[in-house]
Order: sequence, then C-alpha cells, then structure tokens
Amino acid sequence: KLEIGIVFFFLVSLGLYILGRQIPKDAITNFVTETGPWAPVVYILLHQLSFIVAPISGLPFLVAGFYLFGKNVVIYSYFVQLIGSSINFAIAKKWGRPIVEKIAGTRTLEKIDSFSSSYGKLALFTLRLLQGGIGDFVSYAYGLTPMKFLTYISITAVAIIPGNVLWYIIISKTNSVEQSVVASLILAGIS
Repeated sequence: KLEIGIVFFFLVSLGLYILGRQIPKDAITNFVTETGPWAPVVYILLHQLSFIVAPISGLPFLVAGFYLFGKNVVIYSYFVQLIGSSINFAIAKKWGRPIVEKIAGTRTLEKIDSFSSSYGKLALFTLRLLQGGIGDFVSYAYGLTPMKFLTYISITAVAIIPGNVLWYIIISKTNSVEQSVVASLILAGIS
C-alpha cells in the first residue's frame, strides 16, 4: 500500500508540475492585465498557486510578472512569499502532519524537523535567508512546531528581505525581461 501511495503521489506531483509548466505566460499576462489597477493584487494572489501547491512551477508567473511590472515584480514577489508562507504555515497548523507529509515528503520533513528542533528561531531565520526552492516546505514544517504564528511571520518577514534586496539590485542591472529571468534563475540556483 505504501508503494502504491508513493507512486500515486509521485504521478500526481509530476502531473501538477507539468501542468504548471504548461501555463502560458500570455494567459497569465492577459488575465492580470484585464484587472486594471488591481493587477498587482491579482498577480500576487494568482502566484500563490505555485507556493501552496508545491509541484506547480512558479516560473510562468515570474516571467509574466517581469513583462507586466518590470523589476517591481521583486517587490510583489516579497508579498507572494510572505502570504504563501503564512498560508502554508496555517495549513500545517490546521490539518497537521499527515497532510504535510503528503505535500513535502517524509524525508524533507524529517530533515527540517531535526534542524528546527535543534536551532528553533535561528534555524528559521537561516532557512529563510537561504531558502531557494524549499520555502514552501519550510513553512509547512514550521507549522508543525509549537512556534506561534506572530513569531514565525515576524522572522519570515525580516529574513526574506536581504534576498529580495539582492535580487532587486541584480535585476536593476539587466537590460531585458529575458536577462532578468535568467539572472533570477541563477540567483535561485545559488541560494
């Protein structure tokens, strides 16, 4: 049963990942543009899909964001990260370990559990500074700890600022959307 469950979870995750990669940038751009002055809010809310449903790729949203907002997408991405981290933390608090294990995987959760129990707040700060592609998993894992939401979100809000500032500085030196996306991917790969 466990093997069948793992295969099923893998296939669903793969399907969601492929589906996320198939979301055309133009579809996102057109949908968000049609909302007029609400475009930044709609973009932030729409981008939550890639934070909450971990296998969905955030790349199409990022590319669309660069076309829509230029380097200001970094500012909006800060709020995407903050809101997504809050939602994932709340999901873990409300529905507990069984759901989080299905989303994040047992091994990932065990590593983060070990790190968070040994170092607590310092570990959260460090993980947020260097989160790269594991930000959603960190949020789910910390939702399973006794940490209070206010402590969690305060640390998260401060710790993700340096990475976003660095990202903004790097993006400011690029000359096109394509260069901005490549620079973003390289920066994400380094962290």
